Amino acid sequence: MLAKSVKDNAKHCKLVLCLVEEDIHPDAKKFEGFDHVVLAKDLGVPNFYKFVAKYNLYEAACALKPYLLQYAFEYYGKEEKFLYLDSDLCVYGSLDHLEALLEDHSILLTPHRLEPQEILNSIDEEIVNLKDGVYQAGFFGVRRTAESAKFLAWWADRNKDYSYADPNEGLFLDQKWLDLVPCFFDGVHVIQDPAYNMASWNLSQRKLTLSDKNQYLVNGKPLVFFHYSGMGKWLDNSMRLHVPDQSNAIYRMVNDYVLAYTKMGYHKYIDIPWSYENFDYERHLMKQWLR
Repeated sequence: MLAKSVKDNAKHCKLVLCLVEEDIHPDAKKFEGFDHVVLAKDLGVPNFYKFVAKYNLYEAACALKPYLLQYAFEYYGKEEKFLYLDSDLCVYGSLDHLEALLEDHSILLTPHRLEPQEILNSIDEEIVNLKDGVYQAGFFGVRRTAESAKFLAWWADRNKDYSYADPNEGLFLDQKWLDLVPCFFDGVHVIQDPAYNMASWNLSQRKLTLSDKNQYLVNGKPLVFFHYSGMGKWLDNSMRLHVPDQSNAIYRMVNDYVLAYTKMGYHKYIDIPWSYENFDYERHLMKQWLR
C-alpha cells in the first residue's frame, strides 16, 4: 500500500506492508523498501482470531484490505491520498495521474476490461466478470473524505463475514462487493485506461510492445502497472492463447519479473507455513483464559 503523494512512483510516499502472520519475519523488519510493516492482527479487526480462523490464507488476505486502509487513515493522520496494490502487482510507469485523479475523486476503481469481447472465448471472459466481479480488487485508491470512510467501513463490514469464494452465494472474496460501490457512494471514478491493471484477464484486448526507448507500452501508451496474478496458471494460459508469439515483449517482461522475485528470495520464503493454517479458535480462547 502507498500513502501520501505518489509522485515518482515511491520517492515521496510511504510504503506500507501488511503481513497476515502472527509475527513479523526478521527479513521484513530490515528490508529498506518498506516504511512501515504491520501485522494483520494489529489492524483493529474486531475479534481478529475468530475472523482469521474461518478463512483460508487467500480469503483472509483479501478480506483485510479495507481494514488496512482504515488503519492507514489513522496511522498516517496527516496524509490525504492512499493507493492499495496487491503484492503480485508491479509498477512500470508514473503514478502521477492517480494522484491527480484523487484531487477530484474519493474512490478509484479499475475494471477487468474496457470494451466488449470480440475474439477468442469472448463470451466466456465476460461471463467470468459477471461471476467474479466487474472491478479488480488488486488495486484501488482512496482520498481521505467522509465518503471514502463510509465506503471502507461498509466494505470491512461485508468482508468480516462474507469474503468467501462461493459462487453458489454469488460471492467472490472481497472483489464482488465492489460491483455495488458506484451505486452506493459518491465520488467514485472508474479508470478507463488500459495502462492500469493490465493482466491475464485482459490480454485479448491489451497489446504489449516495447518502445525504442525500452519502455513497455500497452495499446501504444506507457504501461503503468501489470498484475501478475496467476503466474504459472491462468496467466500462462492467457499468454499462450492471446499472445502465442514468444518474441512478444510480454514474455521478456514476465521473465524479468520471475528473475527479480527469485533474486529477492522467493524460494527461501515460499515454503514457510502460514501462521494461521488450521488455526483452532477454541483452543486459542482456552489458552487466553488460562493465562
